[in-house]
Amino acid sequence: MTMHRCGLTLFYSGLFLSVAIGAHAEPRVLLVGDSWAQGIEVANAFNEVVEEYGGALDTVFGALTAIGGTTLHHWASAEGKTHKNPVGGTESGLNAIKAALAQHASIDVAHLILGGNDILGFIAKEKPTDAAWTERKERIRADLNLLLDHLFAQPQIKAVVIEDYSYLNRDSAEELLGCLEPGKWSFGGMTQAEVSQYFVEAGKIKLDVARARKGCLYLQNFGRLQHHFGVPEKAPAPGGPAENYTPFPGGDINAPCPDAAFDPAQLGPCPKDGPSAGDGVHINEAAHKVLLRSAVDAFYRDWLKLAATPAG
Repeated sequence: MTMHRCGLTLFYSGLFLSVAIGAHAEPRVLLVGDSWAQGIEVANAFNEVVEEYGGALDTVFGALTAIGGTTLHHWASAEGKTHKNPVGGTESGLNAIKAALAQHASIDVAHLILGGNDILGFIAKEKPTDAAWTERKERIRADLNLLLDHLFAQPQIKAVVIEDYSYLNRDSAEELLGCLEPGKWSFGGMTQAEVSQYFVEAGKIKLDVARARKGCLYLQNFGRLQHHFGVPEKAPAPGGPAENYTPFPGGDINAPCPDAAFDPAQLGPCPKDGPSAGDGVHINEAAHKVLLRSAVDAFYRDWLKLAATPAG
């Protein structure tokens, strides 16, 4: 979830002037991803952030392509695993993207939030061997390139933004999700820093892939929520394109995502001692909007002809 080149934003801003944004407009941005993307879609969070900057409330469309539980590998595969679509059928990730683009010819940007399940499904139960992790990273790189090949093969797609994750909260995930699925969320005894390192290494792959692609842009979010909420104190903001992605990662890799970024959770009898600070994986709407405002500031403000700052 790359724009290494500082001039790239200005160059690509010219590609997006053909569709004016007003109070109502056809969608411009296709939201593709897993439960993070689905949470944004269900809450209409991305559109509400765009509206804060004076844009239309229907700029972002993800009804067919923001599907919880999906992996990057799934979206890059033309065949194989399918997901349930909103009308009760099943389809592959690539076919869902094609269907969304056919439904809205105005879409010219894809916004990806993917790769989290490719990592969590690999590390939640136990620490992988170095060889296995190297193989998984190679697959993440290959799958991301395949998905980008497909997206840029669609004539209407002019740019792709890869939004990355924040740090997770390893202990909250073990407390709540580990109660629901005993033994699965122990992370093999790994520390918060070790868990975060897997996401950071995958993030560097996403950045490398994006830097090699004209029109592909990357948003780093490691430490952004720590910096926003001030926990830990003085956690540095992550570097963006203007800072040549320095620091990478941002924040404090030894510390979790703050509790304020999650909604308290109690799922049936779990946790046993009452509601947890959250599930450690799925941030709340307010936290998503912090990250999405960073995306607007870095990329979408110029493309969508938005105000320099959000209203209020």
